[in-house]
Amino acid sequence: MPAPGLASKFDTFPAGCSIVPGAEYGTRLSLRDLLRYSAIARRVDIPVVVPSQRVILPEDVPALVRCGVKGLMIGAVVTGRDKDSICRAIRAFRAAIQEVK
Repeated sequence: MPAPGLASKFDTFPAGCSIVPGAEYGTRLSLRDLLRYSAIARRVDIPVVVPSQRVILPEDVPALVRCGVKGLMIGAVVTGRDKDSICRAIRAFRAAIQEVK
């Protein structure tokens, strides 16, 4: 449930698509994942956001966009845990997103 007052600020809440079984957490993004994201995006009328449960690379951004994904939440699986690797990952993903706009 959204925080009080939050619903009035947004028309739609995104769907976080957590589809990866725990045993597969941290493995490489697959074609099967892309097909599942695409199927979900076609069936819902809210934005689909993908958490980085798998290793997702900046070069995967165009494929995710083609699947209908509207957002990507990158975490430690993608960014690493130190300041420098997090900054590098954010810059790389930002550039990849700008390229598909």
